Amino acid sequence: FVSSSVGAVKAGKVDMNNYRIVDMIMGKQGKTVVGRGVHGYKYEVFPKQLQKEIREFCEAGGNLLVSGANIATDLFDAPGVTEEDMNFAKDVLKYKWMTEYASKSGAIKPVANPYLKLRGLRFNQILNDMIYCVESPDALVPACKEAYTICRYSDNNISAGVAYKGDYKTVCLGFPIETADTFDVVKNRLFESILKFFEE
Repeated sequence: FVSSSVGAVKAGKVDMNNYRIVDMIMGKQGKTVVGRGVHGYKYEVFPKQLQKEIREFCEAGGNLLVSGANIATDLFDAPGVTEEDMNFAKDVLKYKWMTEYASKSGAIKPVANPYLKLRGLRFNQILNDMIYCVESPDALVPACKEAYTICRYSDNNISAGVAYKGDYKTVCLGFPIETADTFDVVKNRLFESILKFFEE
């Protein structure tokens, strides 16, 4: 595997189409207004050029894993959101935004779906010296009949992740995957389930 910055992808220095599987680690990144909007925005999760690269990768049959606390909010409820942003989420990533601040417990439970067999887990919502805490995970729901909710937040049953299978495959999680349980076995099982889905 190789690792790259999003900037390198946007600049055309890394071609996503050279890879069968791409894991986009978006963390807690979210669009931020700079100077009361005078200077535009920073930290946008899916700027237009990245949307273009992702769309081309998916249309070529790629497998895409995206996780982050603002991957839906940034496309539906952030400053300066456009119809194009929302259509990118629905048409390419195959999810719609439901709400931010979707869970207070950080507990995730699997739900029946035709794509992935997951196990319960927890992502970090407590300050500690191991990994950052996620205060406001996103809720995202399927945007088409080929997309399914694959897990829910245990405290309220809100959809926490969506998988899609068509001409390409996506798995999108409303919490940063790297903040899942510190137990390696739990993380490994989560990644194993996703990779098996992509390789079917």
